[in-house]
Amino acid sequence: MSEGYEVRYSIPKQLDEKEFNLLQEQKITINENKVELLEKNACRSWDIFYKNNSTNFFKDRHWLHREFEPIRNLSEKCEQRLNFLEVGCGVGNAFFPIMEEASQNVFGFACDFSPRAVNFVLQNQSFDKSRMHAFCCDIVTDSLSSKLSEFDVKVDVVSLIFVLSALEPSKMNKALENVAEVIASGGKVCVRDYAVNDYAMIRFGPRGHKIADRFYVRQDNTRAYFFYLEELEQLFANSGFKTLELSYKESKTANREKELCVDRFFVQAVFEKL
Repeated sequence: MSEGYEVRYSIPKQLDEKEFNLLQEQKITINENKVELLEKNACRSWDIFYKNNSTNFFKDRHWLHREFEPIRNLSEKCEQRLNFLEVGCGVGNAFFPIMEEASQNVFGFACDFSPRAVNFVLQNQSFDKSRMHAFCCDIVTDSLSSKLSEFDVKVDVVSLIFVLSALEPSKMNKALENVAEVIASGGKVCVRDYAVNDYAMIRFGPRGHKIADRFYVRQDNTRAYFFYLEELEQLFANSGFKTLELSYKESKTANREKELCVDRFFVQAVFEKL
């Protein structure tokens, strides 16, 4: 898929009759035992995902510089050290483009709860030990503060790109409290994630995928949650952040091989630590 234009909105995507009916047909058919198993094996599911797809699934996310001012600012010359943290780094499709553009005084931390993904980051030829550190971390159960304790730093910019949506909704607050502990006062968090009524949400079939309201499981057992802006803002407010930017984003993506062009809808935001 390649990305085309992007447009900002303050309200969710409006569904046509066909899309509305498709969502109405989706039923919660997954039993509690399966839901608990999906949560228990969440790390394993993503590890298998990276085993099957290696570094080939996602394209490098160079568009982050265009979309987020705090990330662009990392490229400016600065005398003091700045610390950047990519949470849910995967194989580095966002981390490496950001660090390649960043000033030499920027130190980059990257974490993921998939050991296989972290290994791909460490093995990447662009990984520079002198200004990068990658490590495994489950941001719900592990302490980010403990993971970074040897560096004795606070982070200035954090990116959370399609990360929160992979978590069980009741554990999102815990994850953000964990992130908040390592951010400096005035530090920024850049977020993009799935929005309610996105094409991917509508595409899920009527049975076997819906775990709860706007929370689904894919065929590979990874999960996806679809946000309203208001709940995303409240999640961050609960953890001591104020909102700087918040909008729905429409992005047209095209798959030339399949001659398919679809409109995707995301939530995008920048938050500041109080």
